[in-house]
Amino acid sequence: MKVLNSRNNPAQTSGSLLEKRANRLGASSAWRALAASGILAGAGLLAGGNAALADTPCTTLGTTVTCTGDQSSGISESDPTETLNVNSLYLPIIPASGTSGIFFHSTGPITVNSDTTGWLGDIIPTIITEQAPGIDLESTGGSVTLDHTGAILAIESEGVRVVSVGGVDLDIDGPISSGDAGIYVDNQVGGTQTSVTHSGNILSLGGPGIDVTTSSTPLVIDNTGYIETFGDGISAVNNSPDTGHDTTIDQTGSILAGGRGIYALSDGGDVLVDSEGAIFAGGKGIEALALTGDAEIQHDGNVTSVNAGGLEVVASDGDAKVSGSGRVISYGDGVFAQATGVYGDGTATVDWDGAITSETGKGVYAYSANDAVDVKQYGAIDSYGDGIFAQSLSEQSVTVDHTGDIDTSRGAGDAYGIGIYAYSSSGAVKVTMSGGDINSAGDGIFAENRGAESVEVNMTGEIDADGKGVYAYSSSGAVTVNQYGAIDSYGIGIFAQNYGSESVTVDHTGDITSETGDGIYTYSATGPIKVTMSGGDISAAGDGISAQNYGIGSVEVEFTGDITQAGLRGIFASSAGGN
Repeated sequence: MKVLNSRNNPAQTSGSLLEKRANRLGASSAWRALAASGILAGAGLLAGGNAALADTPCTTLGTTVTCTGDQSSGISESDPTETLNVNSLYLPIIPASGTSGIFFHSTGPITVNSDTTGWLGDIIPTIITEQAPGIDLESTGGSVTLDHTGAILAIESEGVRVVSVGGVDLDIDGPISSGDAGIYVDNQVGGTQTSVTHSGNILSLGGPGIDVTTSSTPLVIDNTGYIETFGDGISAVNNSPDTGHDTTIDQTGSILAGGRGIYALSDGGDVLVDSEGAIFAGGKGIEALALTGDAEIQHDGNVTSVNAGGLEVVASDGDAKVSGSGRVISYGDGVFAQATGVYGDGTATVDWDGAITSETGKGVYAYSANDAVDVKQYGAIDSYGDGIFAQSLSEQSVTVDHTGDIDTSRGAGDAYGIGIYAYSSSGAVKVTMSGGDINSAGDGIFAENRGAESVEVNMTGEIDADGKGVYAYSSSGAVTVNQYGAIDSYGIGIFAQNYGSESVTVDHTGDITSETGDGIYTYSATGPIKVTMSGGDISAAGDGISAQNYGIGSVEVEFTGDITQAGLRGIFASSAGGN
């Protein structure tokens, strides 16, 4: 039987060898304790093969340098080197405090191909630094490319730091634990793209998980893995004013962040955030801002924001869209989509499947200054402000389709807590709600336009409102209310009105109770009016049913039920010149 001596047996040499290395390099007490601990030695993190106490010399061929073997005190390169290859290591890279594991600063292009795993795998840290980045790459005259495999632990510094003036392309495979940003990238002046691809978990104790800024290129981040950070989970800022310089984030994995979960900004291009996984954030869950392009969030997973909104997109000169599924719990607005129209048109769209709870804000906020608004939201809403707020200050349409209960009763007065608010300056307005009830501090449903287009409300469910039950108004367009379910309101039960020649139609089933107003109030200047109510009684402080036409339009009321109390008239139907 052959007996291996300690020099050839990693299990016997690992702890003592690393401790000697740490002492010889003047490492901090923290590193010496780490070297001697079972965390590293017991994990088999250290010496293998014929390890020595001196670094293995790197080889140079033209502008390419290759480092293998023992590089435990760190690797440092500069001009005229352009390519650095690091592989086949049998010790982790653990330099003295203040020294990076891999350091490469140059006035020209930089390419690093590094695999520090050796026989250790990509889970246990094989680059360990203190008060210096694990990998530090900086070019003042060219691009930076990094292809790295291996876990990184950087105490009081970044895991990976990259600064460039010619574009960045990073592909990193392995977990990162850091005192500052897990991955930090700053690209200025030039280049064709700033791209970061990472696979593995990120733990940052003092900065963002991934922090990328560029002023001159498209920006792309593709991350797969869990992120836990005291700052933003992912921050992507593109200050390039050029059209087509988009900002794109593709995140797969949950995020726990003291700041925002994901933040993306583009000056000259579009913003797209496509994410999957739960987000728990101190700031906004996801925030996407486009100054001159479209802004879009596609997210699947629960979102919790302790001190801000859940999901927010803002486009100054383009479309704003939020879509996806999951439970949203937020301090501010749950889902927020705004096309401000500062520089042009842009639609606001929300398509969300999941319950929403907002402590101080609205459940859903969708706004466009110059274009259409479309909200589809399926799930219960509990909010202090309006359950759903949808507004267009244009001639374009506003459409709301909702399924589930809405509770805004925590608001105070008509100015707060409307169940569904839908408004267009002069476009058509349509509200559809089914499979839920409304309990509101303001109106149950408010639907209005100030133009000639139609207003339509279709609801199946009960309404308990401190304001009006249903308010539907168009300046001169047709108004239709189909509401099936009991209404208990402080103000008028159903209010439907226009000042034009188009029709006003109300079809209702269920009891109506109004504490201060009419049960049903309808009015048209010259258009026909039809009110149909069945299967319920009315108790109102004003008229039970009021149908008034001041022109030549017809007035028709069909009522099956009892008017148990009316402070004024039971049914009042009047046409100045019609039937």
